[in-house]
Amino acid sequence: MKTGALGWWLAAALLTSGCASVGGFVPPDVTLVRVQFTDLTLFESSGRLTVRVANENNQPIVLDGGVYNLYLGGVKIGKGLTDANFEIGRLTSATAEIDVFVNNLALATRITRMIDEGIVDYRLKGKLFLDRSVGRRTQRFDYSGSYDFRQSAAATEEL
Repeated sequence: MKTGALGWWLAAALLTSGCASVGGFVPPDVTLVRVQFTDLTLFESSGRLTVRVANENNQPIVLDGGVYNLYLGGVKIGKGLTDANFEIGRLTSATAEIDVFVNNLALATRITRMIDEGIVDYRLKGKLFLDRSVGRRTQRFDYSGSYDFRQSAAATEEL
């Protein structure tokens, strides 16, 4: 009976120590690099998002697809999906291009405000599917920022 209890304690200690090493995982950081429109139609436009995924871990990670939702001024205007599988080395970053489809009606509601204010607030929100040595994992991300068209125009005029 004592041997069985000792076995359970030993198994629990081994499992706990294994989980402790996994606990040091830092989720990948996703940032928006570029938005490029490729095809414009009346109701829907297609484009390409370039995103940067940074891996701050001491181990490589493998991305096995993702979902990317694009927002302008708080309104969801488009979505990108990818089933691409690629590795990001330890302590490095990589860029990926994601095909995105934009709802032109949702975009139209934001355009006049963006032009009037000269600033656009954007957000990229979604999830990555990670294939790690300890198993598959879904990692959510949420990145936001703003872009000031007036500053860009002033910088261009100075050139």
